[in-house]
Amino acid sequence: MIKIDTALNGSKIKINRLQDSSIEFSWQKPDVGLVKYFFGFFILVWLAGWGFGLKIVFMQIINSPNLNLFLLAWITLWLAGGLAAGYFAYLALRPQIPEKLSLHSDQLNYDSGTVSPLGLLFNMKYMLSPWLFWQKCFRQRIIHTGVKKRKGLFNLEKNPSRIYFDLNSDRIELGNGLREPEIEWLYLQISNWSNQG
Repeated sequence: MIKIDTALNGSKIKINRLQDSSIEFSWQKPDVGLVKYFFGFFILVWLAGWGFGLKIVFMQIINSPNLNLFLLAWITLWLAGGLAAGYFAYLALRPQIPEKLSLHSDQLNYDSGTVSPLGLLFNMKYMLSPWLFWQKCFRQRIIHTGVKKRKGLFNLEKNPSRIYFDLNSDRIELGNGLREPEIEWLYLQISNWSNQG
């Protein structure tokens, strides 16, 4: 049976004991609450205007006796921008899946969960690097199963605290959105697990 310390009071980390005596830690990524509903209303109004603009230009292209290359290029870019905005709205409004780390006797499973791009907007790290923000918005969910237990698999970095592990050529960072005491507590549990026989 895997031993863990008592969870911190007021922590976002939920602890579940699974049937095979393993432990699962899960936590929600940063959420923006009601802001996403205001964004949802705004994007619906914006997409209605976008659709109206698309219809007008499409009708001009169909009714024009000559092929207008400018309008054709314009409608192509307009369509790409609208589809990107619709996909961004989907990412922002879909229900979030929590990040999960399950520790078994000899291996671990990790699920990065999903994050709302609106939650990233209020994170200083992503405010300072727009490229990183867009990269994180469109990154796919990461799921790793059967990662073998070994000493030194996880690392804790200070200022600010973050936990990460390297798997092949990927660096997987855990606990985005957790507070420093929660990250340090989680790292302690992972360290204790990796040191257990």
